[in-house]
Amino acid sequence: MARKPTILELTALPMLLVLLLVSSTTANLEAEVDELFDEYFRWKLSDNPEEASLLGYHEYDGRLTDHSPHAAVRRELRCRHFRKEAERLYRESKAGGDLDREKRGYVRQMGKEAKFCEEGMKYKGYLLGNIHFMGGVQKGLPRFFKTPGAFKLDKLEDFQTVLKALKGVPKMMGGIKESLEAGIKQKVTYSAGVLSRVDKQFDKLQVNKAEESAFFKPFEGINRFHGSDGEKKKITDEAKRVIMEVVLPAFQNLNDFVQGDYQKHLRSSHGVKSIPDGDKFYQKCLEHHTTMEGITAEEVHQIGLDAVEELKAGVMAVAERLGKGEMGFSEFLNHVRESPEFKFKSKEEGLELFEDIIRNKIGKNLYKVLPDRLLKIPAVQQAWRSPMFY
Repeated sequence: MARKPTILELTALPMLLVLLLVSSTTANLEAEVDELFDEYFRWKLSDNPEEASLLGYHEYDGRLTDHSPHAAVRRELRCRHFRKEAERLYRESKAGGDLDREKRGYVRQMGKEAKFCEEGMKYKGYLLGNIHFMGGVQKGLPRFFKTPGAFKLDKLEDFQTVLKALKGVPKMMGGIKESLEAGIKQKVTYSAGVLSRVDKQFDKLQVNKAEESAFFKPFEGINRFHGSDGEKKKITDEAKRVIMEVVLPAFQNLNDFVQGDYQKHLRSSHGVKSIPDGDKFYQKCLEHHTTMEGITAEEVHQIGLDAVEELKAGVMAVAERLGKGEMGFSEFLNHVRESPEFKFKSKEEGLELFEDIIRNKIGKNLYKVLPDRLLKIPAVQQAWRSPMFY
């Protein structure tokens, strides 16, 4: 005769089922969140492949950013997708999904970032094609090709990826021109001041020989790779041809348009508020870059002033500890810059301190958002050019 279950067993079974269900729900929610984070991260890399390559994600080598109006529409749709998914997962986590507080905060922050992206697209800032004098394509793209490590070049065949990127330049320039033309129609254009140096920047790209171009930089070290001289010559000859017949003419065509028809439609005022809904566009820019909804320009300015005062106070506290409290702020800074006691004895000593700061002071937080390879000292040595001080 079978034993009858006890009261304890009968009451424990439903509780066990509930616990298993909650555990399963939590696991599923965490998996969904991780999957969304990965999808969002990969999308941002694919949307800006040059930046992805510079960060070491070389699966995006050979691609260039699409600056066309059609690409902007796609970005808005993707941002809407990520915003909705982040908001849904955040609601579910608040309703009982057992996400830890930190990860829940990341979900919320991602949703806000995607929201700013989605809402900002309404004001069509992308119609100001990427040609401004501070960091437009005429500066950014040549700099990208000159940067060591921009392309993963382990074998001779890898140079085909560089050639692919070069051959994509006309499409990139065409997308920028499409945005500028659409901007003319919708009265979203640059002011004269923003384009004051652009023509000279474009002109500087035009060279007599491909070897003089920044776009030839990746090919300069081709002889150190294994392969026949004939194979190497074939690659470099193709690179020279593409640079002179494809890349530089594409830049020239864009510059001809910017210095020609586009000049007739420049906005009269420097301020972005002079374009349609310019005040709203400016506000969305503030929110996007600060991730703070509703923040004003005055508040941002005051945050900057307060930060400067806090830093000055910190510097003067150091001066007091060193027995130099009688010095003024500027005088103490000059003293630190000029005194040998505050300089590193070698580059290695400076790098050791830098590594200690990254790994032991701020590393715990950085490792949560940046790949480990980006926090290794060799990744920053190339950028170390100025004198090093304590």
